[in-house]
Amino acid sequence: MVELCSANPAKLMGFFPRKGCISAGADADLVVLDMDRRETIAAARSYYKCGWTNLEGREVTGVPVMTILRGQVIAQEGEVSAAPGTGHFLLPAASG
Repeated sequence: MVELCSANPAKLMGFFPRKGCISAGADADLVVLDMDRRETIAAARSYYKCGWTNLEGREVTGVPVMTILRGQVIAQEGEVSAAPGTGHFLLPAASG
């Protein structure tokens, strides 16, 4: 799962090993999931700027309970605590 969802996409985009792995020198960007927890997706509880989601009403198993960005907790139990501008836009590696 780690290779499929983290390491391989980071490698494809040229961000590995800074992104996509847990190792010394990496950014420590992590999402902690509760794989037993069930939840129904609702736009009203999301941070989508458009105000809707095509997944509205879908019940899912496996819910993110904590998000860590560069070693700092930025969201927990559905509440974002990061200040605006905390994220950084990363450009993909130049192809050639």
